[in-house]
Amino acid sequence: VLALLAVTVSSRWSGTADIQVQQQRDQLLSLLRRVQIQSMQDSAGLASRCPTLQLTATQAALPAAGPCAANYVIPADANDANQLLFAPTTQVSTNFGALPKVLRFNALGETSAFCQSDVCQITLTGGGLTASICLHASGYLQPC
Repeated sequence: VLALLAVTVSSRWSGTADIQVQQQRDQLLSLLRRVQIQSMQDSAGLASRCPTLQLTATQAALPAAGPCAANYVIPADANDANQLLFAPTTQVSTNFGALPKVLRFNALGETSAFCQSDVCQITLTGGGLTASICLHASGYLQPC
């Protein structure tokens, strides 16, 4: 039993890059859900307040509330809770087009504004691990 426990614990400590990719995936999923909930709570003001997630190869960020734009310039700030700065070894890709992407949800929380298929995917790769998020057309967001 101790040997089994030692192998399990040591693999967790030696594989920090793997854990980092999973943590970044979970943080990105949290930001996506936040934008989705904001879109669903204030459907009347979607055009003026425009809940949005800007996804680039180096960061995911929620811009300051304001009118919708095709793209945002968001200075990288590791202390900003509205940003996720990807590790330099992490590569980000999607199956719905090249980055950068502006991700918005409609008032029902659906992904139709940026995802034209039934399931779109954001993939983070680094340290020998791939971690993905599946964005279903119905609005269901999940690790996959």
